[in-house]
Amino acid sequence: MSRAFPLILLLAFLSALPFASASVTVQLSQDYYNIGDTIAAAASAVPADDISGFMRFTALCGGFSLPYYLTPVELQDGFRTQVNAPPLNTIQTMKGTCRIETAILDEQGQALETGSSDPFEVSDGLSIILLNENLTALPGTTLAIEGIIRGAGDKMVDAGIGLSFDDESYQAATANGRFSVSVGISPVAKSGSHPLRITATAQQNKGELSHGVEVIAVPSHLALAADAPQKNPGESVSYTADLADQAGDPLQETIGAALKGPDGLYLFRTSIPSGAAQSYVLGPYLPPGNYVLEARYLNLMATQAIKVNAVRDIRVSQQGQSIIFTNAGNIPIAEEITLLAQGKRTYTIRKTLDLKPGESLAIDLGKEIPSGTYDIVLPDGMHLSGTDDAQGSATVSKGVQVQDARPAMKKFSDGVGATTAAVVGADGILTRNPWYAPFLLVAIIVLLTAYYSRNLWVPLVSRRGRARRKTAEKKGMDIIWEKDS
Repeated sequence: MSRAFPLILLLAFLSALPFASASVTVQLSQDYYNIGDTIAAAASAVPADDISGFMRFTALCGGFSLPYYLTPVELQDGFRTQVNAPPLNTIQTMKGTCRIETAILDEQGQALETGSSDPFEVSDGLSIILLNENLTALPGTTLAIEGIIRGAGDKMVDAGIGLSFDDESYQAATANGRFSVSVGISPVAKSGSHPLRITATAQQNKGELSHGVEVIAVPSHLALAADAPQKNPGESVSYTADLADQAGDPLQETIGAALKGPDGLYLFRTSIPSGAAQSYVLGPYLPPGNYVLEARYLNLMATQAIKVNAVRDIRVSQQGQSIIFTNAGNIPIAEEITLLAQGKRTYTIRKTLDLKPGESLAIDLGKEIPSGTYDIVLPDGMHLSGTDDAQGSATVSKGVQVQDARPAMKKFSDGVGATTAAVVGADGILTRNPWYAPFLLVAIIVLLTAYYSRNLWVPLVSRRGRARRKTAEKKGMDIIWEKDS
């Protein structure tokens, strides 16, 4: 008896305790909540014995505990009983990971069984989802930014929308969680990505999204610059064509370039990279006038006027016994030139130049003056450069050996001219004695005629002399005239 007594007392004590066994399950409608959302929790239990007591719901969030519902229950053995707790509004102190704990209490408030929900999150964040993620726009246009706002459980949330773009602010509101905001793109907006910031606010919840709007570069400005507004033929024209977008930023594209003449015809057409220095050498005989340098890209065009100056340039050179005149300018030459051939005597050579640009005229001295060695001189007033100023006397070539190749008539006329020049010169006889002129002129003509016709009359006189001697010998006469040559 003494050994069984303690065991009897223990069994009596345990039988006096309120003991029951029940499996408690807690279910929630979602696993993510925003501040201000309601939590709907439901707990069910299947007891092993009948229980008359209470069911208590408690929100546990980190170190925060909030008992928010207590209700009496009558649980029957073998039957499941479900209790739906009233909605619980989430508050800021619940932010984080939480769970709902449900306890079955007896009438004295002692916990008989407990159950807990799966963990869930309470947050003040909102999700902003853009419906047009690839945001591109042209300058000077309007872009519609469309999106939706989602809260906990992916449900659509109505919120106030704030949007900032290029230092401009926009306000809007959602309708059924959806929003649309039109933003203006400046006509001179820089190309590239522009930051876009969107905020959404609903009660104590908020969301933020940063995105980029790509502004497309539009070629808007084409500039053309040349190194000088005037050029001489044969010089190089340096030029640059610059292409820029709507904001004035340079663009690297291929540009068409051309040079148009006064007649409307193009000297060249080519393609050049924008921003790179180019050059074009003008032709040495390019006609003078107003030329137009052009640059084109799509519908853009830029021009630069270039005046090609008129250049008068006569070049003189020697080749053998020839003096060569070349029109090295870009305008026709039509004028009379004078050369002085200075040797034992000085001869004047006059020729008419009629040369187009690039043409040459060769004067063969052997066909103009007698044989000899001469210095060829340009007299005062001869123009050889591109200026209109006359140059002084200049020696073209010294010691030129000339072989006379003139026709006989030209030699005769040149001889007459030379003799006449000696007589009528500044210190000649006629200057001092003008009344000698008729007599001297006749004498000169007779002498020259006799000299150049001697091959005709000398043989004739000789034949007549021989005939007279033969006649006299036959008659026995003495010969008294001079000996026949």
